[in-house]
Amino acid sequence: MQCNIPTRLQTVEWHICKEQPYVVVDIETTGGNKEFDRITEVAMVKVVNGEVVAKWQSLVNPMRRIPQKITELTGITQAMVSDAPVFFEILEQVELFSQGAIFVAHNVNFDYGFIRQEFARVGREFSRAKLCTVQLGRKFVPVCALMRSGRFARR
Repeated sequence: MQCNIPTRLQTVEWHICKEQPYVVVDIETTGGNKEFDRITEVAMVKVVNGEVVAKWQSLVNPMRRIPQKITELTGITQAMVSDAPVFFEILEQVELFSQGAIFVAHNVNFDYGFIRQEFARVGREFSRAKLCTVQLGRKFVPVCALMRSGRFARR
């Protein structure tokens, strides 16, 4: 079927702008399900022009038990978070620290999803542009190239 609508394809090339603030985020959680599990730690580093300009970190009381396998993985114990603030108490700090910045994380949808869920629990919205270092790594350092170089050990 032809509609006689003129069309054309345009290629878009994305570039990382050094002047744009980036907030590199890492969280630890009680598990992998953002609907049920909760955050136990948030760490953020703000980068502008390739320079670290600020750092922020807090343990978070998840208000639930941390499974032993998670403690073994993260090193975060129930005792460490028992007197820590609940996420609601640090929400404004997370909001302000990341405001106007691109949210960067390794497997960004995990960290971003948990933070968005914590905001949603209190009726707030959290929206940031995202950048995933897993995807960047796959784009710029393909696994095949690593395997050919011998830097990627096969087991």
